[in-house]
Amino acid sequence: MKSLKNISIKPVLVPLCYLYLLSLIYNFVFLMGSMYLTGLLFFIFEIGMGLISSIGFYWLCLKIWKMEGFNKNTVLKVLTLELFYLFICLVILQPLASMDNLLCQVIGLIFMVSMIPVQLIYFHGLAIGKQTFKSIFSYIGQVLKKENRSITNKFCVCLLIVLLLDTLSSGMMSAANGINTCSLCTLMILYGNPLMSGMVFSFFALSLQLEIIDLLAYAGMYLLLAICYGLIDVNYILFIKRKSTLDES
Repeated sequence: MKSLKNISIKPVLVPLCYLYLLSLIYNFVFLMGSMYLTGLLFFIFEIGMGLISSIGFYWLCLKIWKMEGFNKNTVLKVLTLELFYLFICLVILQPLASMDNLLCQVIGLIFMVSMIPVQLIYFHGLAIGKQTFKSIFSYIGQVLKKENRSITNKFCVCLLIVLLLDTLSSGMMSAANGINTCSLCTLMILYGNPLMSGMVFSFFALSLQLEIIDLLAYAGMYLLLAICYGLIDVNYILFIKRKSTLDES
């Protein structure tokens, strides 16, 4: 747990507010859409929400890194990567999630532990002025060649913490019924924000007819989890900037 000793709190309070605001808006729209849309319409809705969230995520990274780089060219490249991720998750991995196959789980695992780190390095490449896909992916390769172990290890620690806490709290990424890596990839790309589990619970809390004391207890638990997840998210984004220390001219 050495990674946890480097968690910053005070310097990330403003970015945390941005993160929670974006999560609140995204989750509300997503949950409302999930209530009224089905089949092909919901599939299109998922893709649209994923694309919109990727722009918000890139903007958040720029705020956390205190960098510029939000323009038409970078937004188009952010959308291109996200569309690729959505295709992998929704078209390939999600159907594989129902198959009890070790190879499918290995494929899902590889994508699960690489998806977010690569995305963040990609974003950082855009932020420092990489204009073409060739230069961006060359930059990603150089960063990973230099810092692959620390970047991957740190992300795995963060992911394990989230899985553990979500399992204990019956959250979105609970492993109570086993770990399905293909399914987890889809959950990460569409539901991977600090407020999702708490808002899903709140959305359906009335139908559960819980006592007030139980509602308050659950609300307090999900609030603490949201704080924990937010700190993990923002600190990992800062960590990626520290590790992407190549020539940024």
